[in-house]
Amino acid sequence: MTLCQSQQFVSNATGTVQWAVDGISGGNSAVGTITPNGLYKAPQVAHVATITASGTSPSFSAQASAAVTDLAAVWTEHNDNARTSQNLKEYALTPANLTSGRFHKQWSCSVDGQILAQPLFVAGVPVGSRIYNLLIVATHHDSVYAFDADDPACHVVWQTSFINGTTVLPAQTTCVDTPGEYGIQPTPVIDLASQRIYVLAVTAESGTIYQRLHALSLTTGQDAVSNIAIQATAPGNPGVTFAADKERPRAGLALSNGGVFLSWGSFCDPGSYVWHGWLMRYDAATLAQTAVFNATPNPTVSAYGGGGIWMSSGAPAIDSGGAMYLSTGNGDFNDTAETIPGPASDDFGMGVLKFDTFNPSQLSVQD
Repeated sequence: MTLCQSQQFVSNATGTVQWAVDGISGGNSAVGTITPNGLYKAPQVAHVATITASGTSPSFSAQASAAVTDLAAVWTEHNDNARTSQNLKEYALTPANLTSGRFHKQWSCSVDGQILAQPLFVAGVPVGSRIYNLLIVATHHDSVYAFDADDPACHVVWQTSFINGTTVLPAQTTCVDTPGEYGIQPTPVIDLASQRIYVLAVTAESGTIYQRLHALSLTTGQDAVSNIAIQATAPGNPGVTFAADKERPRAGLALSNGGVFLSWGSFCDPGSYVWHGWLMRYDAATLAQTAVFNATPNPTVSAYGGGGIWMSSGAPAIDSGGAMYLSTGNGDFNDTAETIPGPASDDFGMGVLKFDTFNPSQLSVQD
């Protein structure tokens, strides 16, 4: 359960039932309260409670547990900016109960396309007159779903579609490694302070491919500010510009120090046209683009540029000091003088790169 959620407990005993929480009749605000009818309300702090139903005529006593988590959200790819995948707020699952008889699929819901982005979770979101735990799911059909995470009937609290025309078909990118369509591939990121979820969607409009960054309200699913079409020029070569039909977003979005960070590889890593690895920063409040990095602005060996930022779909890792780390794929590397910070004109393919997230106007290689 999440903080302040309620759960109905039922006793199949005959006669009068007395309910207690941690041995306290009716419970209290510290451990949670329970009504004479067995309705338990969780406290406002994390707690593992023992619920007891007992009676004297006939004499009986039975117990169940209620684990209350203070997990606010799974707000980013692999749970935190360090990409550890840890959930340090887990109080119910243990090695003892992770068995086939007790741990199994509870329910499933249908969506309108493939899911390549990691689903996310936010607890206690007010929508209208209700409070929901939301499960956020993004699809290749350019939809974002907010499911009621506690409803096995698959209640959709809101659904947003970014299709202003069609999704992108593989033939439009000369890449067929993903069957069906391209839509939302990178895992979105959630800002709990502003109650926004940032999503990068790929669409086809009148035959032209666009990539747009959206900042959606968690309560409505609508754009909190105007969405932004991705455009960019390489700082190290003004002749290199971002091509929405060549650059494929795959790595998850990252959020740090007021900035949303996006990165790109390519559609199928071809050598038949020029593409590049890109890293961009957008202001989280306004979605204004503030900084751009191109991994291979002046390729001398690789005709296609390269240096894609793939990360096996993982988002760039950010440490507690605000430094960001990512890897680049096939492409030229010509920072032979090992100049750090790296010049914008140098190529940084096939490397592990360090940036900082504090300077909103610059993305330069620090190591």
